[in-house]
Amino acid sequence: MSRKSRKNFENPIAPTHSLPLRAATYLRVSVEKLTSPQMSAESQLKIIEAFLDYRPDLTLTSTYADVDDRGFQRESFDQMIQAIESGKINCVIVTDLSILGRNLIETGYYIESYFPRHNIRLISISEPV
Repeated sequence: MSRKSRKNFENPIAPTHSLPLRAATYLRVSVEKLTSPQMSAESQLKIIEAFLDYRPDLTLTSTYADVDDRGFQRESFDQMIQAIESGKINCVIVTDLSILGRNLIETGYYIESYFPRHNIRLISISEPV
């Protein structure tokens, strides 16, 4: 007797995001790297804009940028969280996850708990999330 698969292929999980996604970019520059042209906010924004050229499903609505190393106590980051909670954005784009945060526990909280709970699509251009 052959075994039957327990996987349910009849009901695929549908995305819960409405298209186009209302995206915000989050840029952060370390105080130590302010003079580095590779990690400047302008460089990060150019990378994200080039990425958006190939993604018609994403509409850029706002850009948030911070310059400091104080963990998650950042003014623009807090403004982005307010925009998420008020429903203005449903997608956050960063060039890589280290821009979102360096503290693994706090960054993990946002990636694994906060963003999914608020139905936020997180896109890290250099690292799949």
